[in-house]
Amino acid sequence: MAYEEEDEGSFRFMLQSLKTAINEEDWKEVNDTCLKILALFEKNEITDKDSMALKPFIQRVCAKSYISMSEYEKADEFVSTLKDDEKDLLILERSYILYQQGRYAECRDIIHDTSRNDLSDEDIRGISHILAQCHCRLHSATKAIDLYSDLVGAEEYHEDSDVIANAFAAAIDNNSAPIQHPLIKEFHDVVTEEIEKASSSDRYPFEMISNYATHLLQTSTSSSQVVDALSLLAEAEESCKEIHSSGEVDCEGTMDILPILTNIGLGHILNGELTEATKKYLDVILTSKKSTQNSSLKSLTVAAEHNLNVLSQMRGSSANASDLLKKMPDLSTDETSTPNQFRVAMYNRAVLYSQMKKFSEMKAALLSLRNSISSTSQAKRQTGNEKKNRGAHIANSKGKVFAVPNSNAEKLMWEARVSLLENFCSADKESLEKVENAILNAMNKDGINDFDAQVLDFAMSEIKLHKAMILAKELPDKEMKSCFLETLEGLPTSIRERPATIASKCSLLQSLDMNDKAESTLLQHGDSGTARKNLAEFKLRLEMYDEAASIYESLLEDVSNLTVEEEIEYKAGLVKALSYVDVKKAVDLSKKSKIEAETELDADELEGMDIPRFSSSSTGIHSRKMICSKMDGSSKKKQTKEAIMKNRERKRGKYLLELQKEGRFNPTRPSKPDPERWIPKSQRSYNRRGRKGRTKFLGAQGIGSGAGAEKDAAKLDAYARAVAKASGKDLNGGAPSTAHLSVSSTSTRRRR
Repeated sequence: MAYEEEDEGSFRFMLQSLKTAINEEDWKEVNDTCLKILALFEKNEITDKDSMALKPFIQRVCAKSYISMSEYEKADEFVSTLKDDEKDLLILERSYILYQQGRYAECRDIIHDTSRNDLSDEDIRGISHILAQCHCRLHSATKAIDLYSDLVGAEEYHEDSDVIANAFAAAIDNNSAPIQHPLIKEFHDVVTEEIEKASSSDRYPFEMISNYATHLLQTSTSSSQVVDALSLLAEAEESCKEIHSSGEVDCEGTMDILPILTNIGLGHILNGELTEATKKYLDVILTSKKSTQNSSLKSLTVAAEHNLNVLSQMRGSSANASDLLKKMPDLSTDETSTPNQFRVAMYNRAVLYSQMKKFSEMKAALLSLRNSISSTSQAKRQTGNEKKNRGAHIANSKGKVFAVPNSNAEKLMWEARVSLLENFCSADKESLEKVENAILNAMNKDGINDFDAQVLDFAMSEIKLHKAMILAKELPDKEMKSCFLETLEGLPTSIRERPATIASKCSLLQSLDMNDKAESTLLQHGDSGTARKNLAEFKLRLEMYDEAASIYESLLEDVSNLTVEEEIEYKAGLVKALSYVDVKKAVDLSKKSKIEAETELDADELEGMDIPRFSSSSTGIHSRKMICSKMDGSSKKKQTKEAIMKNRERKRGKYLLELQKEGRFNPTRPSKPDPERWIPKSQRSYNRRGRKGRTKFLGAQGIGSGAGAEKDAAKLDAYARAVAKASGKDLNGGAPSTAHLSVSSTSTRRRR
């Protein structure tokens, strides 16, 4: 052969250098060597058959070296110089390069157009994963989830946790209604298996668990599902903190933890814990502001900022709609928000505008929402001007965001919500009737899948409840309740059988003294443990203690299938019911039902603790606040001055950050204190009109006014008196003081 000499320019020497560079992961050297070898092929300096067979391998290694160095533009240029048949062999690398460039529609089309006959099973699984990711980025959740379900459990494909995390992310980003996607149900067992595997491994898949728990929150129909989701999110938070526990949490760690904290806040809202939710969202916003790269965290704080405004209204905040609107994040041109975030934010902006009676602005917000979910946006989103917009979210050159729902059923649901708001503000019945007829036609179509059917049921239920609310405004109390009851009974089956609907219906029946019908309704849906528990609570409210006790006893028959919280709750209910019919049995059960609290404290430590004391509040003698000392078994140490000042500075910084976010403080232009802040506003110099009497009220607070005020103020100045005494001056004008003399009475002559 012609290449026996192993000089630096020889083919064999270059292959040996390439092997060494690959082993050392020196991708720059790998890339340079590949380009040199490919140059020899182009010059026809390599002609033997065995060496020519290595050309596709060298091309693939060259493309992977660009990918390893994250030089996707150069990688794209390199692949574009290859012949068509050579490009087909590099479909995996080529599709990954396009995906990393944000050219999702082009990447999807190339994968669809490429034949897979000559590809290995590993390459096919790889491009299937990339194709699923493209559908996810293009917000085609159903297609993405379908591909993910094929990948889960595939032989020799050990990325189940990543696949499931991406599948749940696809479902979350474009979610519209609290309805679980049918394909997602297949992942529940796999999630349980992955959690069990994680318990015996070093790395806990917190991304997968976090996404799974968030999906549970979005599709929750009961409080127990919310509690389960919060428990999983707490585990994910703890695991994430452990992984990033070395040193300070960097930007990557912050980006991992913030979504978990945000979704914990959502769980607290659904659980009715508004204060805890507010704390979580404030923690998210403050953490993002402290980060050195907070610009990249913007998309992570959008939900927190938005939900804080929702919480303000839920808690009855004094802030008006205008103030809340200023704090609401503007997503009209934001390409980083998810479709779900954009739709909810635009709808809530329209609601705030309606509360402010600004109907033109409300219509503009609703028009923006309508455009984002239109069929035109669907087409543009699937093609996109991707070379100009390579972000994770697709937008056109004018900045209009495309937030098209996942299915036509979800699109109809959002159109119904827009029409409902317009009808509420302007009594526009035409658009509402139009969308209602469209929903009815879609419900009656043949071949509709279960997911779309449930979404349409949900949309129709919103319309019926809205109409009932409008109709009930003019009705008296009893007729209003009857109207709502009739509406609940006329809802679609999938919505009528939900626990919240059943509970509302039973509450209305009880308020109308229709207890027998309420009981039969609960018995009709009494198969699940939650329904039977609700029935027992209903019996307690009706003072039917024997029947309530028997239901609680039946719930406690199989304790092995109950959680600790459920067992405690059922036993507490049983004790309460028995206390009315069999006191002795109730006492015995309460003694047996000892709750073993997880604590490391012993008797000596408990004895040495401070006893909680009560402090009376200024609001009244019946308002008492319990103050507990730190329960660590040790004496409370007095804070040093440095610690007090440090704590005060920390609180001041946190307060100033909140003021800065509200636009009430500018750190570059700190405000100066008013020198007349001790004087009532009505008496300050700048509030007195004209020149007459301008200085009439000047002086120290509480010592009067006029010319004598300054002299009296000087007498009260201890520092001025000390200086005057040291210099031999007298602030009393030279007259001797009489403060030490006693007052004596003078005798008067009595008149005769």
